[in-house]
Amino acid sequence: METIELSLALPNEPRLLQIAAERIANNPSLLGTLNFTLRPVQDLWCYTLTLNSEAWKGPNDPYGAFSTVLQNLIQGSETNLHLIEVLSFTPLADLSKYIKNTDIWNFLPEPARGNCLRATATGWLHYALKGYVNPPDNELEMAILTNEKLAVVLRCDKADIGDVLRVINYLSNLEESRVLRWLNENALIKPLRNTDAEELGHLIQNRRWHQIVENLLRLTQQGRNDLKPALTQCYSMVSRFWRFVLGLSDVSYSEKWALLEELAVELYPNGPDDQGLWDRAGGKDADLKVNGSGRNRWHDAISYLQRGRRPYMNRLFEEMQTDYPQNDKLNALRTIRYF
Repeated sequence: METIELSLALPNEPRLLQIAAERIANNPSLLGTLNFTLRPVQDLWCYTLTLNSEAWKGPNDPYGAFSTVLQNLIQGSETNLHLIEVLSFTPLADLSKYIKNTDIWNFLPEPARGNCLRATATGWLHYALKGYVNPPDNELEMAILTNEKLAVVLRCDKADIGDVLRVINYLSNLEESRVLRWLNENALIKPLRNTDAEELGHLIQNRRWHQIVENLLRLTQQGRNDLKPALTQCYSMVSRFWRFVLGLSDVSYSEKWALLEELAVELYPNGPDDQGLWDRAGGKDADLKVNGSGRNRWHDAISYLQRGRRPYMNRLFEEMQTDYPQNDKLNALRTIRYF
């Protein structure tokens, strides 16, 4: 230790620095508890690394030592930039647990900046999946979004859905298309837990992910009732029609008939006798209102049906389905047998 202390006391003596570095290279633990805020100590560590690349492990707290060096850099104190560059190629480049000052990315020179961002992005994902996570700053989030580990997480069908949703929640710039692909290829291949479905719904609502809503609606129509809690959480993005059909919220008696009216106007805009529908279903065209728009005529006809007059609803639905066999809304209304 005398040689090390002497080299630090006489930093302008390169021969002493070399001898001390050689000794530490043989026994990196000699770096121990040296004060890494001091430039001579940083120089000694840097020189040692040229002799032994594993000397990054030398300090009692390697991550803490590197963090100290970086704090020096941020504060404008004298700092060995080459040491930072060398350490950025070691596991110490992962700053996810030690650096809280997001300004660090503005101070790091290249290639250290890129190395540390990539390593920290990987580290952040590792801890985020375990539940130990802080929201990433903008620079780090961009690095996470392009990190291969995120791609692996979104492709893995064994990852816990709740853990992945937690990661997604922190990545405000993650594209809807990537989340949709993850849902279709991995997350939704088996039923969701209720808590996961609700969390997914919160995310959809906050991010306004309309494509994912449409996807969940399609799957729910096919019998995926486990997805209803998700749709309930983002029900403001679900049309009144599908809220009624899927039982996501209460709909009044008058609203239910109004939904039928909307669909009828959409399919037969000229009125109930459009394409001969009313007559084919067993009704009498003479009973229909003659004047007015197609919407007004349908409104009058719907009130006629509500009173139990002909044509009967099952016949009307049969004829409508004959005309539009692939219409999802029509098929859904027929299935729930409300009318």
